[in-house]
Amino acid sequence: MANPLGPIDIEINAQKAALQRIQVQIRATIAGFAAMPPKERARNISEIQKSLENISRFFDKLKGSTIQNTGTRFAVENLKQSFFTVRTQWRKFELTLNVTRVG
Repeated sequence: MANPLGPIDIEINAQKAALQRIQVQIRATIAGFAAMPPKERARNISEIQKSLENISRFFDKLKGSTIQNTGTRFAVENLKQSFFTVRTQWRKFELTLNVTRVG
């Protein structure tokens, strides 16, 4: 039986799963940041930033293509909104780190 999903749908699902993993990692990092050893803090921050950048590149790649399927367009928009929410949450946390270090 042929796969009913197109390549873009498969990639959207992969990015959605990656975003969910990032959300869990961000929550864990924020909750336990003070108790983490410095190397683990640095590793978590680096991993989260790389993962967010990968998803951002996916959206940049989509800018050049036209998506005809309305379901796929809807899935992309939902993923974008979720991504922006997660990215905003992460940026707010990064700002608190900068304020804590400076102050």
